[in-house]
Amino acid sequence: MATSYLHALAAAVALLGCGNGSEPTTPCNSCPAVDGGGDGSATDSGCTAACDAAIDDAPGRPLPGALPRLVAYVNCLCGFGADANGETCLADPDPTVNHVKAWEDSGASPITHYVISFLSFKSGSSGIQIQTDPGEIWNQPSGSTTDFALAPALRDAMVAAQAHGKKVFLSIGGEVGSNGFLAWRNSVGVAGMRTELSRVARLFGTQNGITVDGFDVDIELGGYYAPATDKYLATRDLINAVPAEFQVAFVPQIGNGLCAAPNIGDPLDPQATLGGQCQQPGNSDASWVLARLDHDCTRSDGTPRLDYYGIQYYNAGEAACCGGGATPEAQVVSTVQSYANLSNGWPAFGDPGDPQNPWFAYRNFPGPWPAFDGFGADRVVLGKPGCRGCAGSNYIDLGAMSEILSALDRRLDKPMGGILFWDLCRLFGNRGTQCVAGTCQPSWGAHDVLANLTSLRDQMAALHTR
Repeated sequence: MATSYLHALAAAVALLGCGNGSEPTTPCNSCPAVDGGGDGSATDSGCTAACDAAIDDAPGRPLPGALPRLVAYVNCLCGFGADANGETCLADPDPTVNHVKAWEDSGASPITHYVISFLSFKSGSSGIQIQTDPGEIWNQPSGSTTDFALAPALRDAMVAAQAHGKKVFLSIGGEVGSNGFLAWRNSVGVAGMRTELSRVARLFGTQNGITVDGFDVDIELGGYYAPATDKYLATRDLINAVPAEFQVAFVPQIGNGLCAAPNIGDPLDPQATLGGQCQQPGNSDASWVLARLDHDCTRSDGTPRLDYYGIQYYNAGEAACCGGGATPEAQVVSTVQSYANLSNGWPAFGDPGDPQNPWFAYRNFPGPWPAFDGFGADRVVLGKPGCRGCAGSNYIDLGAMSEILSALDRRLDKPMGGILFWDLCRLFGNRGTQCVAGTCQPSWGAHDVLANLTSLRDQMAALHTR
């Protein structure tokens, strides 16, 4: 069990003892240092097994196992020793140092997943193929269907990361890179997409010395993915086309079809959460149609094919349904309610004709809704921009992120699935075309990138289930 878990639960085991073989024992975290240099904490060698057993049985305890995911997208090279590149990268921390590689070499990095962004689509004499989306992260920055080598400094950092058990994903699409996806799918079908994904993974691995762990499906087709439309069906087919040996994540926005009905006691009412961008025709599961992917995309054993949903709680403006709001405080409320309900689920509306129904006032708008069992928080990753210049709206600072995590403590049925952020290099970024409105900062990074990201990881790891 992680040290942060133990510290968070110290009060729960205060009556149980630790010691060095003498009696009486004293409470964990208060016994004196013991032989071997112990410090009296619940994790030092002098604590008895009884302490650990008590923690394992404590109600509401964090569950053991790997820390929640911290998913970093990589789309440029600040932080990887790219130099200042004019004023593109900040002068502090030192832009000539490959900080990400240094974190990984030392075992200090809290990042669990690196998502190389992006792969896109190119038409040519061989038809439509996957290419490296033009950009500086690639050794051939103009885009190629055959050269998937990373820029050397990024490759070195990813080799170090994978050597420490970190996951390396390839992201398909993005806002611009999704152009051509529907034409590709329609021309080659599921089997052809599977063959092409295997080809790309094989070339990437051979050319970089890095095993592809998974694919990040970031196909952005805009608006609502209505059932039985090309938007939904093509996304389903791409997920099913990912070869079984790879993990797969899907990274939609709420308005694409993952709106969440409220639970009794929630601060946002049904008109806020199922109106606006989330208002869909019919009283069915249409508002959260993308949840159907867990039924339409399965492994051979029947379990969901998607390892996690990464929810983009940004570019939502003031939409309360989707992580938006006029103030950071409003965005915190919206994000917490949506994340918790998508994770845990909600009951059905109930009898719309019953005046005692707590939702009676909403029987006409937005109208009754069915129950949803939830994805489980361990499969839902909360996505935010890591800097103000990383997205069009909904950046919030680390203080507000901490408020979100605090509000999720003892609210989730399963351990939190993690946080994703766009994107790592822009935490080290300064200004230029890579940043919305030309300026990256403020961010979760600047000169304290490692400490700030570690603080997010540690707070997630300390959350208790309800």
